Amino acid sequence: MRVLDLLFFCRPLLLIPVWTVFLLLFDATFPEQAFTLSDTLSDILNLVAISALTAAGYIINQIYDLKGDRLNNKLGFFDRPVAFRLATGWVMYGAFTVTALGYAFLRPELLAPYSASALAGWIYSAPPLRGKDRPWLGLTLNAVPYSVIIWWALVVDTRGVSVAFSQITSQTALMLSSLAAALAGIYLLTTIPDVAGDRSAGKRTIAVVYGNNKALVGAILSLALAFVFGIVAHHPGLYLTAAVALALALFALKTGELSHVLLAAKAPILLLSAFEVYRHPFYGVFLLALIALTRVYYKRRFGIVYPQMA
Repeated sequence: MRVLDLLFFCRPLLLIPVWTVFLLLFDATFPEQAFTLSDTLSDILNLVAISALTAAGYIINQIYDLKGDRLNNKLGFFDRPVAFRLATGWVMYGAFTVTALGYAFLRPELLAPYSASALAGWIYSAPPLRGKDRPWLGLTLNAVPYSVIIWWALVVDTRGVSVAFSQITSQTALMLSSLAAALAGIYLLTTIPDVAGDRSAGKRTIAVVYGNNKALVGAILSLALAFVFGIVAHHPGLYLTAAVALALALFALKTGELSHVLLAAKAPILLLSAFEVYRHPFYGVFLLALIALTRVYYKRRFGIVYPQMA
């Protein structure tokens, strides 16, 4: 059970957006290439390293967000029954970060995007900036790393540093804008259920500073932008996902129910992942296995049903 504690401390379900966006950007950027487990070892190692850096960010977030999570009654791995020591979190954070950056030293073209990813994770949670506690910095650090930085690492790994930004096309820019806008909207939605605990912990998220309704309206505007950018970029996965998320967010605005806000926040990545599962069936098998293991683990370890859609 301790091994599973360490695994789920890394928040593997929250890595699904990383994996899904990576596959989406791979398919859109290299339509002539097939992402197969046997032919793309460097891409797989790249994805593993990005996942390690993201997991490190989740770990340091749990370390610095301990008070806020307790005020919001969130399940914490520093509390019973797991009761990790803070030192365990720091060791895992260091191991993931050093391993990923160590791989980048073998592939120097990856050092810049990996360093940017590691820095974003640190700035988001650690003092003095603590972006998670600031409205606009927190929003930016949720939208950019999951879109631009993943694309950056993917392109320089395959085509080299000089190509990444010098030959960016208008369609790529629109696609990344659609992704970033959608991620911004999802982030705004997630700040709403936590507003009471965040206010008590001294956080200044957009929902705390501007109120739930304005945060929800901001999410709706972001998702509308994602929809428009997705259409102009001719990417069905992006604009259809944004359309469904936008409809759910509008419904949440009408009802005012937190359960509907949570549904609007969770549905987009599920839908976008479904598009990638259609293109990569092995990814669907992997996700189903991970979700099944997560259900069993949380039920036996904590006596709760997780994950849920609302």
